[in-house]
Amino acid sequence: MFNKFFQKLTFKHTIITISVIFMTGAVLSSFQIFYDISLTRKKITSDINRLVTITKESAAQSLYHLDKVQAEKLIKGFIKFPPIRNASLTDNFGITLYTETSENKSKSSVFNLFFNNQTENYNFDLSYIPDNSYPVSVGRLEIQTDYSAVYGEFETRAKFIAISNIVQHIFLAILIAFIFYRSLTKPILKLSENISKVNPTSPEGHSLELPKGHENDEMGNLVAVINMILSEYSDLNSQLEKRVMDRTYDLQNANDRLTESLSQLENAKDKLVESEKMASLGSLVAGVSHEINTPVGNSVTAASYLFGKLQTLKKKILLGQITGDEIDSFISNADEAVDIILKNLERASKLVSSFKQIAVDQSYSSMRIFELKKHIDDTLISLKPKFKGLDLKIHISCRKDLFIFHDPGIFYQIFSNLIINSIVHGFEPAQPQKEITIDIKTDDQDISIYYMDNGKGIDENYHKKIFEPFFTTTKKNGGSGLGMYIVYNLVTQKLSGSIESLTHEKSKGACFFITFPFPKE
Repeated sequence: MFNKFFQKLTFKHTIITISVIFMTGAVLSSFQIFYDISLTRKKITSDINRLVTITKESAAQSLYHLDKVQAEKLIKGFIKFPPIRNASLTDNFGITLYTETSENKSKSSVFNLFFNNQTENYNFDLSYIPDNSYPVSVGRLEIQTDYSAVYGEFETRAKFIAISNIVQHIFLAILIAFIFYRSLTKPILKLSENISKVNPTSPEGHSLELPKGHENDEMGNLVAVINMILSEYSDLNSQLEKRVMDRTYDLQNANDRLTESLSQLENAKDKLVESEKMASLGSLVAGVSHEINTPVGNSVTAASYLFGKLQTLKKKILLGQITGDEIDSFISNADEAVDIILKNLERASKLVSSFKQIAVDQSYSSMRIFELKKHIDDTLISLKPKFKGLDLKIHISCRKDLFIFHDPGIFYQIFSNLIINSIVHGFEPAQPQKEITIDIKTDDQDISIYYMDNGKGIDENYHKKIFEPFFTTTKKNGGSGLGMYIVYNLVTQKLSGSIESLTHEKSKGACFFITFPFPKE
């Protein structure tokens, strides 16, 4: 019987069961021990931090006054805490005021293999506040901990658990092996003996005996199935091996082609966006000379006129033919000419300043604080050549003290593209009273911008497509289809906001709603 007790099936299942139970217990116990060690280390760290917090002011005071007696008391107090192996007070020049090392010797432990190190160093910067003064850095408190005692305690606990598990599982293995033999191996051996008695050439009429006590369990079902097979004498060779490998290549190839096309499209898009930006800057530079030409020309004309009058006056003074009326007339003409010169030069100066700031913001991406209302006004000045000759009014509603910290070039791109989009696509040439309204509102968290024009509006079918790259309704006129796409990318990516194309209730024109988080420094 002893030989049958350790038949292969019984022995195999016993070993598997005991191994699973043993490994599960060992893993759970190990996790518990390591978790307890981690908690203990964290508690030691917390206790040290709390202890340092309590004594930090005294330690800083002793360093500031070079009070070695007080420093010795503090350090000895730290050393009394068992996990602390060494503590020292050092000033900013590296001179140690007092240091002491615990007499407890460090012990090696198996847990050193699983944790980074047996010791841990803590450095705490110390500062002292003299009377009616500011904090002064005086040095640092250095503490070194030794976890050997903690590891030793848990190592003893682990050994005890391991030994108790081994003894427990030896007895458990014997019991499980006996149960397996009685409930599994013995019935199978009996079934094998009965099957061996069946004649393989003529199995008809043969049936196996049901093992006693197994009529209604899996063993009984197995015997019933074997008896059914023997009685029907049917071949049960099934063909179940060919339906798995037909649906992969097309999907993989399509995915590769899509990835390559997407990469090419992204590269092309980046190049076109950069070209659009440089084209906008070129157009801005071209408008500078045209816009400044008028005030400068007026100033030159007025100066020439004043110069001529001055020469005539000088001649009459030299000939002694000057009259009081002529002097009064010259003074009046001179005042008028000087007024014209000053006003036109002031206008030219403002134009140059606006163009200069806008051009810099366009060329270089830099974060700075700027007033949004003034920046929009400068943008409109730089865009005057675009809508010169048009009966266009632009209304801006924005509080003057709205300062934000961001890249102003982004806002120039957004508003210039929106305004040019209205001029090119929104307004009919013969339309009277062309108007654009920019309404800016803020709260503590967000900035909201309503941009509206009274042009012909946007077709309902285009509201979702208008922000797609290369979408334009004026391809025949050279439209690139990138203006609104650039606006969309600037709002969503640079400003982390959103933009929507809406249908305005009062106006039939285009309406865009932009919102983004309040940019703060």
